[in-house]
Amino acid sequence: MGMLVTSVVSVLGSIGNALTMCTIIHQSCWLPPRMRSIPKLTADTVLIFNLALTDFLYCILALPPLVATYYCIYSNENCTWLSATMDKFTLCKISAFVRHFIADCECMTLGVMALERCVAIYRFRHRRYQSSFFTPINTAGICLLLWLISMVALSNLFHNNYGYNEKTFKCDYLKNSSYNETTFKFDYSNNSTCTPGWSNLVSPRGDFFFFKFIIFIIFIVMGYFVILYQIYFSGGSNKHISMAIRRFQSTKVIRRLLFVYIICILPMCIFNIIQTYRCFNPKYIELNIVLYCIYFIQYFANNFIYALGNKKYRYAYKQFYAFVCCSEMPVPMQRAFPLQDDQASSICSTESPNPDTASLASDKTSTSSMT
Repeated sequence: MGMLVTSVVSVLGSIGNALTMCTIIHQSCWLPPRMRSIPKLTADTVLIFNLALTDFLYCILALPPLVATYYCIYSNENCTWLSATMDKFTLCKISAFVRHFIADCECMTLGVMALERCVAIYRFRHRRYQSSFFTPINTAGICLLLWLISMVALSNLFHNNYGYNEKTFKCDYLKNSSYNETTFKFDYSNNSTCTPGWSNLVSPRGDFFFFKFIIFIIFIVMGYFVILYQIYFSGGSNKHISMAIRRFQSTKVIRRLLFVYIICILPMCIFNIIQTYRCFNPKYIELNIVLYCIYFIQYFANNFIYALGNKKYRYAYKQFYAFVCCSEMPVPMQRAFPLQDDQASSICSTESPNPDTASLASDKTSTSSMT
């Protein structure tokens, strides 16, 4: 199961996220403005591109070594070609670092996306101009800063805390293990090296799964609940403007996001925190593999939630497909509901008709019926 799910996610996730990145580049750099389905480069678009980049790198750099590891477990072979490089403490070490590095950056990107959408919805409610902070250039700088923070936070652990973990059956953290320089093996037989307790959470593994995942997920979930509150309880003059559109489109995306976080990420984090607290028990390795397979699905699902779930991006995919096939370029769809804030328009899809036009049409209809 682990080998099958990991392979499928690696292939489909690489293709889907690469398509998203190419589509955004095609819209921003190749098409003339009048032909673009995504008319302006916004902070939301920059964050979606960065999320697709992290997911793409995870699928092509982090998942293939896991497929090879699961193959060794399934075939019950020694895999000398794989274990040799792992014993040399080079390839496996790099693989573990890259996997945690990209996952850390992706989690922080999702947190920034939640914050940006909260700010965009707030601006939309109060009819203010586009946020002066979340501009495309500033957002690109934030994305670069996220990559730098992830690199610095994990690079100081690179030399001592990564390698082939015989308890988790993959390249992972090596907390509570002793390294034998003669045999190039890690000895886990000494149970005294790990005592169950909260002190284990103050470790690379505990820091990664508790501070960098649980806390970020809490902020992400809280952020989207704030968005839901602003949508459903927006008052004043905004109440008559596109309330049905905002409720339907925004809540649909947010429900998908919360579902992915709760189903795919939380169980894996909770399991690893419990196992870190209690010292990892090898008899739960099957459950560990199953939870990680569920977790890997989100690297493929994010592409559908953020990009394919938006009509603008679906039309942009059609334009990119026409460009690749050298066929006639489709005319961009008419923006029926122009907003003052382009970020808000990226959150509230324009699949429904213009409410002002609809209200005007209804007024004309009622007037004609009276006459």
